[in-house]
Amino acid sequence: MTSKALFREAFLVYLAVLVLVIIAAVAAGFIPTVADFLYAIVALVFVKSAQRMMDRHNHENERFGLTWKGWPRGVAYGLAFTLVTLPLFSLGYYWWETQVLERHFEYDAGNYFQWPTELAGEPVSWGAEATGVWVWSDKSTLNVGVRNKGSANNVVVIEGDTPFVPQRRGTVKAFPVDGTAGNARVWRVELDDSRSRGQIIVRGPKSVDVRIEPTVEGNEVWPLYQGRNAKEKEDFQAERSLWWIPLWVATQFLLIALPEEYFYRGWLQTRLEEAFAKRAEERGRKNRTFFGFSAAILVASVLFGLGHLLVPIGGALVATRMSVFFPSLLFGWLRRRTDSILAPVIYHAFSNLMVIFAAVHFF
Repeated sequence: MTSKALFREAFLVYLAVLVLVIIAAVAAGFIPTVADFLYAIVALVFVKSAQRMMDRHNHENERFGLTWKGWPRGVAYGLAFTLVTLPLFSLGYYWWETQVLERHFEYDAGNYFQWPTELAGEPVSWGAEATGVWVWSDKSTLNVGVRNKGSANNVVVIEGDTPFVPQRRGTVKAFPVDGTAGNARVWRVELDDSRSRGQIIVRGPKSVDVRIEPTVEGNEVWPLYQGRNAKEKEDFQAERSLWWIPLWVATQFLLIALPEEYFYRGWLQTRLEEAFAKRAEERGRKNRTFFGFSAAILVASVLFGLGHLLVPIGGALVATRMSVFFPSLLFGWLRRRTDSILAPVIYHAFSNLMVIFAAVHFF
């Protein structure tokens, strides 16, 4: 194949994969099943697309870094880069959260206890033109949103395993049922009037019950919605735990780092390396690198950044996601240095986990 044909193939396949991932991300905002399996769907797109192209040309997997050959070296490089990056990342992330996002740092080992993952993320329907109660989580914080569009008022009862003082937002009132000086295990939450909404933020308890009681016997009980997908429940009971940690570790390695590196560093970067080498050969020039960084690594990293930038998160494009361009350069360097995607998979997964484990301490 000519260099032009190699470049065309690489960019067309990348574009097709990007479109499929964007479609899946958009569909997740409307179809709960897609949202539940979004990571698996995207992982399948990355792996199947790369493998199909390799099978189409009868390429061996080892040529694209898909090999266990020399795995101790790959593991050592991945772990070494993680350890070197950790202190620099910690300083940079602290500055970003406190100075740019204006959040405050509050370290507490209890922050690692998180609500079940199905509760994570503000529901799209929260605050919609409907009456009801919405419960969702943000890190170790539990949010209880209440909205009334004109029906008979209800009372929301929030009970924790330990005393707490809720934070209030909007036209909502909270009254302690037990305890003194506002520090109570049980709180009654009411709206100021029949056409308003408010939000209660709960921090501290490791388990919480939420139930809805009509103010007058015989009145209709408001619906209760749970989690990002707003699944309707009769009542709510949940407990914070550490189970999210092994779940997220497995997710980062198997459904995020591995599929992305399989496609970007395994297939795409390798194909670009071949395209740039072929073009240099056609022009009678030497294919140069700069401290081990090649043109293919640079281009693959730009495409990696665009792939994150153009995928909507919660229905919006987030400009800061383009910053993955910088660690992508290191992922590419590791792929080229070790002739395998093992090192970049390890470093990629740990890079993401560093963000996740640090984020729980900023509010």
